[in-house]
Amino acid sequence: METNKSCQLCGKSFWGRSDKKFCSNACRYEFNNQKKIIRNEPQSLINSILKRNRSILDKVCVGDSIIINRDELLHRQFNFEYFTNLQVDAQKQLYYFCYDFVYLPFFENNLQKVKIIRFNMRKLTWDPWKFVKEEKETLSNKIIFNSK
Repeated sequence: METNKSCQLCGKSFWGRSDKKFCSNACRYEFNNQKKIIRNEPQSLINSILKRNRSILDKVCVGDSIIINRDELLHRQFNFEYFTNLQVDAQKQLYYFCYDFVYLPFFENNLQKVKIIRFNMRKLTWDPWKFVKEEKETLSNKIIFNSK
């Protein structure tokens, strides 16, 4: 049964089925697009920060690698709180990834420095199951060692 209703987006009065909520397809599309934008806002914000970070790394790292003062990156509005990946090597050194760049914070003469490396993603071989297996073996060895 058709009834007189008002559109959820524009408020315009219309006739239609009892379950119809919008006066037109355009209003329905606009309403759903607005909901989608609000729902994806946190993801969009994080992606924009990561893209800006990558752009900064790309501008300062003209070759394959460079060492730069931390303050120079901060001056360019680099945000150290956002990165795409972390890896720890055998010496427990922490490597931060921002897409195809790796950066390594360190101290030199009491100055905060950052080594930036342009990373070739095509050569990356990462096997998460190998990492899990190594961690499990390390944990097993600790349990056996501690139980003696």
